[in-house]
Parts: sequence; structure tokens; C-alpha cells
Amino acid sequence: ERQEAELPPRISGKPFSPAVRQLKSRLRDKVRARAAELNVPPEILAPRRSLDALLRLNLGKADPRLPRELEGWRRQAIGEDLLREVAGQG
Repeated sequence: ERQEAELPPRISGKPFSPAVRQLKSRLRDKVRARAAELNVPPEILAPRRSLDALLRLNLGKADPRLPRELEGWRRQAIGEDLLREVAGQG
């Protein structure tokens, strides 16, 4: 059995504020548009759970980063655009 320190950090289940929900909506719009360009389902490109993880990981942080599930090919396909949006430059 793993010790608590070895486990990934727990993600709070608190609801998002209205401003964060608006940001999440913009992120989903970006994902849908990019998925259509790539001809892949949006949930394959960036699952909703990954967008939640992106927001929870970066809220209030100066240097946004992607959750692990948005790395690799997803970083190139959509991740950088999502990071710019989270940073307020999207």
C-alpha cells in the first residue's frame, strides 16, 4: 500500500466560481473547434475531466502548466492553446 506522500495530490471537488465556469466554457469551445479541424471527437482531444484538472491545477498560479493527461500529442494539438487561455492571453 502506498503512503499518502507517494500519491498524487487530491483534487478538490468544490464547484467552480461563475468566472471559472465561463473560462471552462471558452476552453470547451476551443476544444470543440480544434477537434472539428482534426476530425476527432472533442472528448478524445481533451476530456472534460482533463479540462477540470487543468483549471484546478492552475487557478491562482502565475505559471500555468498542463495536467499529465494533456501532455504528448494533446499538448501540440490543443494544450498550448488551452494554457494561453488559462493564462488570460487566449
